[in-house]
Amino acid sequence: ITSYGGMNRLPVITDVPLNDISDWKTYRNDEGRFEIKYPAYLDNITEGEYGITFYASSKYETETGNLDIRIITDEPSLENYLKELDKDRIDASKAFEGAPVRILKKSNIKVGTCPAIQYEIAEPAATGYFIETYVGVTPNLIASLSVGPAVYINEPLRQLNNQILSTFQSSFRSSRDCGR
Repeated sequence: ITSYGGMNRLPVITDVPLNDISDWKTYRNDEGRFEIKYPAYLDNITEGEYGITFYASSKYETETGNLDIRIITDEPSLENYLKELDKDRIDASKAFEGAPVRILKKSNIKVGTCPAIQYEIAEPAATGYFIETYVGVTPNLIASLSVGPAVYINEPLRQLNNQILSTFQSSFRSSRDCGR
Protein backbone atom coordinates (compact mmCIF):
# COMPACT_ATOMS: atom_id res chain seq x y z
CA ILE A 1 0.00 0.00 0.00
CA THR A 2 2.91 2.33 0.53
CA SER A 3 6.18 2.54 -1.28
CA TYR A 4 9.31 4.48 -0.54
CA GLY A 5 10.37 7.24 -2.86
CA GLY A 6 12.34 10.44 -3.07
CA MET A 7 15.56 11.46 -1.45
CA ASN A 8 14.09 11.60 2.04
CA ARG A 9 12.77 8.01 1.88
CA LEU A 10 9.32 8.83 3.29
CA PRO A 11 6.54 6.34 2.60
CA VAL A 12 4.48 7.52 -0.37
CA ILE A 13 0.81 6.69 -0.78
CA THR A 14 0.57 5.27 -4.31
CA ASP A 15 -2.18 3.88 -6.49
CA VAL A 16 -4.01 1.35 -4.39
CA PRO A 17 -5.72 -1.29 -6.54
CA LEU A 18 -8.35 -2.30 -3.98
CA ASN A 19 -11.75 -1.43 -5.34
CA ASP A 20 -13.05 -0.04 -8.59
CA ILE A 21 -13.30 3.72 -8.09
CA SER A 22 -15.00 4.53 -11.39
CA ASP A 23 -18.21 5.46 -9.55
CA TRP A 24 -16.45 7.57 -6.90
CA LYS A 25 -17.25 11.27 -6.69
CA THR A 26 -14.73 14.10 -6.74
CA TYR A 27 -14.38 16.78 -4.07
CA ARG A 28 -12.50 19.85 -5.28
CA ASN A 29 -11.19 22.55 -2.94
CA ASP A 30 -10.24 25.73 -4.76
CA GLU A 31 -8.75 27.37 -1.67
CA GLY A 32 -6.43 24.45 -1.02
CA ARG A 33 -5.85 23.82 -4.73
CA PHE A 34 -6.45 20.09 -4.44
CA GLU A 35 -9.02 17.48 -5.27
CA ILE A 36 -9.73 14.05 -3.89
CA LYS A 37 -12.07 11.24 -4.77
CA TYR A 38 -14.37 9.53 -2.29
CA PRO A 39 -16.76 6.55 -2.39
CA ALA A 40 -20.21 7.26 -3.82
CA TYR A 41 -21.83 5.74 -0.71
CA LEU A 42 -20.64 8.77 1.29
CA ASP A 43 -23.67 10.61 -0.08
CA ASN A 44 -24.77 12.57 2.98
CA ILE A 45 -22.65 15.75 2.94
CA THR A 46 -22.56 18.32 5.74
CA GLU A 47 -20.66 21.60 5.51
CA GLY A 48 -19.81 23.36 8.74
CA GLU A 49 -17.63 26.04 10.22
CA TYR A 50 -14.61 23.73 10.36
CA GLY A 51 -14.93 21.83 7.10
CA ILE A 52 -16.97 19.31 5.19
CA THR A 53 -17.96 15.79 6.26
CA PHE A 54 -19.08 12.99 3.95
CA TYR A 55 -21.28 10.45 5.77
CA ALA A 56 -22.82 7.23 4.56
CA SER A 57 -26.60 7.59 4.45
CA SER A 58 -28.68 5.02 6.29
CA LYS A 59 -28.99 2.81 3.21
CA TYR A 60 -25.20 2.31 3.34
CA GLU A 61 -24.80 2.01 7.12
CA THR A 62 -22.75 -1.19 6.84
CA GLU A 63 -20.03 0.50 4.79
CA THR A 64 -16.73 1.45 6.42
CA GLY A 65 -16.01 4.94 7.65
CA ASN A 66 -16.87 8.55 6.99
CA LEU A 67 -14.59 11.16 5.45
CA ASP A 68 -13.98 14.50 7.17
CA ILE A 69 -12.02 17.19 5.30
CA ARG A 70 -10.86 20.42 6.91
CA ILE A 71 -8.72 23.23 5.56
CA ILE A 72 -6.43 24.81 8.12
CA THR A 73 -5.02 28.20 7.11
CA ASP A 74 -2.60 30.72 8.55
CA GLU A 75 -0.40 28.14 10.22
CA PRO A 76 3.37 28.65 10.31
CA SER A 77 4.11 25.08 9.19
CA LEU A 78 2.78 21.53 9.23
CA GLU A 79 5.23 20.53 11.97
CA ASN A 80 4.37 23.50 14.21
CA TYR A 81 0.64 22.94 13.79
CA LEU A 82 0.95 19.26 14.70
CA LYS A 83 3.18 20.02 17.69
CA GLU A 84 0.39 22.21 19.05
CA LEU A 85 -2.23 19.58 18.16
CA ASP A 86 -0.28 16.87 20.01
CA LYS A 87 0.01 19.16 23.05
CA ASP A 88 -3.73 19.91 22.90
CA ARG A 89 -4.51 16.19 22.71
CA ILE A 90 -2.41 15.49 25.79
CA ASP A 91 -4.17 18.31 27.66
CA ALA A 92 -7.61 17.08 26.49
CA SER A 93 -6.75 13.51 27.51
CA LYS A 94 -6.13 14.68 31.05
CA ALA A 95 -9.68 16.08 31.14
CA PHE A 96 -11.27 12.70 30.24
CA GLU A 97 -10.93 10.37 33.19
CA GLY A 98 -10.54 6.82 31.94
CA ALA A 99 -11.09 7.71 28.27
CA PRO A 100 -8.04 9.57 26.96
CA VAL A 101 -7.33 10.16 23.29
CA ARG A 102 -4.55 7.75 22.38
CA ILE A 103 -2.20 8.07 19.43
CA LEU A 104 -1.65 4.48 18.35
CA LYS A 105 0.68 5.26 15.46
CA LYS A 106 2.22 8.37 13.90
CA SER A 107 3.95 8.26 10.50
CA ASN A 108 5.62 10.74 8.17
CA ILE A 109 4.38 10.07 4.62
CA LYS A 110 3.84 11.80 1.29
CA VAL A 111 0.43 12.22 -0.27
CA GLY A 112 0.86 12.96 -3.95
CA THR A 113 3.86 15.30 -3.98
CA CYS A 114 3.03 16.85 -0.61
CA PRO A 115 4.51 16.05 2.81
CA ALA A 116 2.04 14.61 5.29
CA ILE A 117 1.79 13.17 8.76
CA GLN A 118 -0.66 10.38 9.50
CA TYR A 119 -2.08 9.34 12.86
CA GLU A 120 -4.03 6.28 13.91
CA ILE A 121 -6.06 7.45 16.89
CA ALA A 122 -8.34 5.91 19.51
CA GLU A 123 -10.94 8.38 20.74
CA PRO A 124 -13.18 6.54 23.21
CA ALA A 125 -15.14 9.72 23.96
CA ALA A 126 -15.89 10.06 20.22
CA THR A 127 -16.91 6.39 19.99
CA GLY A 128 -14.19 5.00 17.87
CA TYR A 129 -10.93 4.87 16.04
CA PHE A 130 -9.85 7.23 13.27
CA ILE A 131 -7.05 7.61 10.76
CA GLU A 132 -6.14 11.27 10.40
CA THR A 133 -3.80 12.61 7.74
CA TYR A 134 -2.49 16.18 7.68
CA VAL A 135 -1.16 17.25 4.28
CA GLY A 136 1.09 20.32 3.95
CA VAL A 137 -0.45 21.73 0.76
CA THR A 138 1.27 25.13 0.95
CA PRO A 139 3.50 26.71 3.61
CA ASN A 140 0.39 28.26 5.23
CA LEU A 141 -2.33 25.76 4.33
CA ILE A 142 -2.92 22.24 5.65
CA ALA A 143 -5.54 19.78 4.45
CA SER A 144 -6.80 17.54 7.24
CA LEU A 145 -8.39 14.28 6.08
CA SER A 146 -9.95 11.95 8.65
CA VAL A 147 -11.47 8.53 7.96
CA GLY A 148 -13.53 6.81 10.64
CA PRO A 149 -15.01 6.08 13.07
CA ALA A 150 -14.50 2.36 13.32
CA VAL A 151 -14.78 -0.10 16.18
CA TYR A 152 -10.99 -0.49 15.88
CA ILE A 153 -8.26 0.22 13.33
CA ASN A 154 -8.67 -2.61 10.85
CA GLU A 155 -7.60 -3.40 7.30
CA PRO A 156 -10.86 -2.21 5.67
CA LEU A 157 -10.43 1.19 7.35
CA ARG A 158 -6.74 1.39 6.36
CA GLN A 159 -7.60 0.34 2.79
CA LEU A 160 -10.36 2.96 2.51
CA ASN A 161 -8.03 5.62 3.91
CA ASN A 162 -5.15 4.70 1.60
CA GLN A 163 -7.39 4.44 -1.43
CA ILE A 164 -8.86 7.90 -0.79
CA LEU A 165 -5.35 9.35 -0.26
CA SER A 166 -4.12 7.72 -3.48
CA THR A 167 -6.60 9.91 -5.41
CA PHE A 168 -5.25 13.17 -3.91
CA GLN A 169 -4.31 15.56 -6.70
CA SER A 170 -2.69 18.90 -5.97
CA SER A 171 -2.27 21.65 -8.52
CA PHE A 172 1.31 21.90 -7.24
CA ARG A 173 3.76 20.02 -9.45
CA SER A 174 6.48 19.01 -7.01
CA SER A 175 7.20 18.67 -3.32
CA ARG A 176 9.12 21.96 -3.52
CA ASP A 177 5.78 23.63 -4.29
CA CYS A 178 3.99 21.92 -1.38
CA GLY A 179 4.55 23.41 2.06
CA ARG A 180 5.95 22.02 5.25
